[in-house]
Amino acid sequence: MVAEVAYGTGAAARPDPVRAPLRLAPPPRRSPSPTRREVAYALALGLVLGLGVLGVLVLNTLMQQQARTIAAQQAALGALALEQQTLQLQLDAADNPRELARRAQALRMRPAGMLTPLTAVPPRPRPATARGRGTRPAHGG
Repeated sequence: MVAEVAYGTGAAARPDPVRAPLRLAPPPRRSPSPTRREVAYALALGLVLGLGVLGVLVLNTLMQQQARTIAAQQAALGALALEQQTLQLQLDAADNPRELARRAQALRMRPAGMLTPLTAVPPRPRPATARGRGTRPAHGG
């Protein structure tokens, strides 16, 4: 009797893939209610998203208010520029030499002609008077 021994292939240890029956893996077990970690994560995510949306709304509102303020200030600046131009035109019209001559003639003014320059006169010495004999002091007090 001869004994047959199979070496090295390990055929008995591995099942043949063609002949092996297919089995479905069991579905993973999940608890029907969310865990504390999932709830905390959802709350944190909702809080961050909510604060982000609220921040964007506040920023948009502030930008709209600032835009309105800038528009109002530009309109006021335009009105002031127009008023400045009007006043400058009035000043230029009043500073016209012909207009000044006409107004001077209406007030019966006439040209001064040649003016003599003013000269400084040296002060004159005051005569000495007796003090205290019924005279008033020079300073008025």
